[in-house]
Amino acid sequence: MKSIIYRILGEERSCHDIRSLLGVLASALIEQGLNEEANLVIDFIRAKRRPIAELSDAHTRAMYSLFEYGEKEAKILIKIAEDIIEMLQTLEEKIFG
Repeated sequence: MKSIIYRILGEERSCHDIRSLLGVLASALIEQGLNEEANLVIDFIRAKRRPIAELSDAHTRAMYSLFEYGEKEAKILIKIAEDIIEMLQTLEEKIFG
């Protein structure tokens, strides 16, 4: 995600929070006049708000605690990560060909 943000804005972002990065991406797209692409990201965020939050929390827990996930929870986190990657690939293809 940071790569596509860099390609759009020409500057790096230092945050790691997935929710913040998705927001930065949507704002960057709007700033560049890519409103259709921004709406793709915004719609994705709205549709997947809860799993995105869970993925963000999982990152924090992994960094600062000894929290363990069961198989069900892990599958949910893997699925949202795959969905984000798929959305970013679609977005990159639309913007850069």
